Amino acid sequence: MPPSKAEYIAYLEKQKDTTKPSIDMALGLIRTAAVSVEHLTGNEYWDRFLSIAQHKLELVKKEQAEWLLICGNAAPEFNMREAQLKYQFTKGYVEALEEVIRLPHQLMETYKGVKS
Repeated sequence: MPPSKAEYIAYLEKQKDTTKPSIDMALGLIRTAAVSVEHLTGNEYWDRFLSIAQHKLELVKKEQAEWLLICGNAAPEFNMREAQLKYQFTKGYVEALEEVIRLPHQLMETYKGVKS
């Protein structure tokens, strides 16, 4: 389903409330791709994987926001249906990446439970 006008307006309101970090700070955050503590496993290989997945997630979230903006503005140089489809694609991609990021911790916890 394409984003509704309400989703677009909520997105614009959210953008007004956020402060713009400096470019250096933003680039630093992207490079490190900090993973939430709740998702860390303590295993260097899984945590490296999570860092890569987190970086990709941030990039896709940015792309999703750009498509939402295009959908709301109905820019004439874009086909509206194409913009809506791209938005939905990135929305699904974000959901999939968030699920992937949760998996390593869940796997390790399940393993600990079975091992005990």
